[in-house]
Amino acid sequence: MINLNHLKYFYLCAQSENLTQAAQTLGITQPALSMQVKQFEDSLGFKLFSRSSKRFALTPKGKELYQYSARLFEVSAEIDLFLKNIEAAEELNIKLGVSEEVERPFIAEVAGRLTKSHHGKKLSVLILSKSHDEIARLMQNENLDFIITNKEIRGGLKMILKLDMPVHLAVSGTTTINGFATGSQNANKILNTIDMDMIVPDEDLVLGKETKKFLRQHRIQKHVSISSNIVSCLVRSVQEDAGVAFLPIPYISKEIKRGTIRVMGPRQGFWSHSLYVYSQKSDRSNLSESLIKVIQDLSVLT
Repeated sequence: MINLNHLKYFYLCAQSENLTQAAQTLGITQPALSMQVKQFEDSLGFKLFSRSSKRFALTPKGKELYQYSARLFEVSAEIDLFLKNIEAAEELNIKLGVSEEVERPFIAEVAGRLTKSHHGKKLSVLILSKSHDEIARLMQNENLDFIITNKEIRGGLKMILKLDMPVHLAVSGTTTINGFATGSQNANKILNTIDMDMIVPDEDLVLGKETKKFLRQHRIQKHVSISSNIVSCLVRSVQEDAGVAFLPIPYISKEIKRGTIRVMGPRQGFWSHSLYVYSQKSDRSNLSESLIKVIQDLSVLT
C-alpha cells in the first residue's frame, strides 16, 4: 500500500520543482525531505526524478504519478473546504442592540447565557449600546438582529417579548433593618423607619421618570445623596450603603442571591418597569425563543 505521507512529499516537490522550497512548505529540513523521497522511490521500484543540483525534473513515470496525485490532493483540498463551510454554517453570529438605559451587567449575563443555550453550535454575540432612538433606527435599517430597550417602538418591528419587571426598594445587605420595615408594603413607612438617603436615576431615564412619579404620588420626600444616568452606578451605590433605591429585580438578582443587596416591599413590586425585545421579522435558528427564555429566567426572583 502506498505511503500517503511519501506521496504528499513527492507531490510538493514535483509541484515546486525545488527541494528547498518544498522542505520549507512542509516545515522539515532539506536532507530529511530528500531521504523521504528516496525511500518512496525505493518502495516503488523506479525513479521519480532525474536530479540536477537542487532542481528536480520528473521522469516519465514521475509525470504520470504526479497527474494522479494532483487529482487526489485537489479533491482533498475541496473536502477540507467543504468541512470548513459546514463548520462556518453551524456558527451563528447575532447583533444585539441595547438601549443605554438598560443595566449593563444584566445584558452581559443575558449574552453569556445565550451563548451557552445553543448546544452543538457556536454563537457569537455583538452587543451595541446606543440611545433608544439610535438602536431603533439601526433595527429598522436591518443592521441589528435583536434590540432590548425600555421604550416601545412604533412601526414595522416585531415585538417578541414585553417583560414587566417588579421594582423593589433595595438596600445594602449590611444595613440593619427591623422586622417592621422588612414586612411592610408601604414605601413611606419603610423609608421613615430605615431613615436613609435616596439614590435615584436621572430624570432623563425612563426609570428616573417612574421613580419621580412614584415619590410624588406617595408624597415621599427624602434627601437624594446620589443621582446618575448609569443604572449599574445606582446598583453599586446601594451595595456600598450610600442610600436606598427603587430598582427592578432582574437588575439586582445576582446581588440579592449573594446577600449584598436586600429588597423590601410587596412581592409584585411597587410598580413594574418594562423591557421590550424586538427582532427582525425573519428569525434565524429559533434564536428568538432562546433569547426570550434567557431573559425570563433572569427575571425570576428566587
